[in-house]
Amino acid sequence: MNKKATESILVCVNHPDFSKELIAYGKRLSLEMNLPLQIVNIQPSANGYCARGHEIEQFYRQSKDAGAELTILFDDDFAAATAKFARKAGAKQIVTQLFNGESGGPDAFAQSLHSLVPTIPISMVSVSGKIYHIYPNYRPGIFHKTPSAG
Repeated sequence: MNKKATESILVCVNHPDFSKELIAYGKRLSLEMNLPLQIVNIQPSANGYCARGHEIEQFYRQSKDAGAELTILFDDDFAAATAKFARKAGAKQIVTQLFNGESGGPDAFAQSLHSLVPTIPISMVSVSGKIYHIYPNYRPGIFHKTPSAG
């Protein structure tokens, strides 16, 4: 990645079974906003550089197919590592998976990420395809639903 931050759309992937949907939505945003697409995967630091090699290879292929750059980071604080990378990548929007949101519980990752980068909109894609957003100047607990990723 270039040392100088340029604007981009950042997609956070954590499992290859759902990463295609996240990358597809990120790609749609990157085309709409005419910005490059960045993909990031945060691994626990204890995993080491050989961790989840098969999954990382799938992320690489999916990123390449989308014309995106993939970055793998090793850190135990996923939200802090994502926020730091988002600032470095000049993220104009972050796309991530919605965790527990549809079952009524808060998405702790998205809320933590929003508290660290409150000026960057965050889009959360649910497994059912619904997309929720946290926008700047809104309280982190308020999710805004939009039509499916389709």
